[in-house]
Amino acid sequence: ARLWDAATGRLLLTVTRDDGTLDRVGFADNGRTLLAVGTSKKKGGRDLLRIDAATGAVVAREPLPWDRPVEFDARFSPDGTRLALAEHDLGLAWVVDAATGNAVARHDLGEDDRPTAAAFATDGKRVAFATAAGNVRVFDAATGAAGRVFREANARFARVAFAADGKRVAASDTNVNGVVAWDAATGAKLLRSPAGARHGLAFSLDGRFVLRDSFGSCASTLDAADGGFPGIGGTPGAVFGSVAEGTCLAVHPDGKRVAYGTQA
Repeated sequence: ARLWDAATGRLLLTVTRDDGTLDRVGFADNGRTLLAVGTSKKKGGRDLLRIDAATGAVVAREPLPWDRPVEFDARFSPDGTRLALAEHDLGLAWVVDAATGNAVARHDLGEDDRPTAAAFATDGKRVAFATAAGNVRVFDAATGAAGRVFREANARFARVAFAADGKRVAASDTNVNGVVAWDAATGAKLLRSPAGARHGLAFSLDGRFVLRDSFGSCASTLDAADGGFPGIGGTPGAVFGSVAEGTCLAVHPDGKRVAYGTQA
């Protein structure tokens, strides 16, 4: 895991794990702690590491309450207090206390509704799991209580995202390579765009755009009102022509920048 200064690009520290991998990262304690979900080669299974962001020292390592799935997603809440785990192999969705590694909630979605991705609302109070059966299931992040379910027939969702104000939720459908969005309060479908987002999906902070990558074609924004592609029929937005093999994305807290990871 590497940490950079976002203003200068200077590499601040590198954390190397000799006995396994580091698969997902996040921040806690107002940036003072680096969180990482990893895999232990010696003990098997996955664990949660808490790392001092100033020194790179591992200050705690907690086993996670799940097996060692081949296909999974893990996302930290914005404040770093919760971890959402989508365990596709066994059809399990977890919410975990990021300080202890203990399960807050465990949801058995079953083989017919395997979770593929997770996302927290900006306020951290809700967590959404997208599934291979075309569902987005929302839960209370503190109690695990089930909330609204958003459905799309014949879809296989790969990513899910909340708008910054929490009023909309979107998911990417890999069956037809498209994006679907709903009103989070009523469940009404707001848009279905044919432009897909296989690995990265997010709303811009002002809510005007959906940001997406698409492996094999250029990443871009989509108009959040109707899913329109930028430049077609005067639709506003941007195409990021240098990103044709996007694997992930993140919106900067100032709302003016977006970072993409790529395979190449």
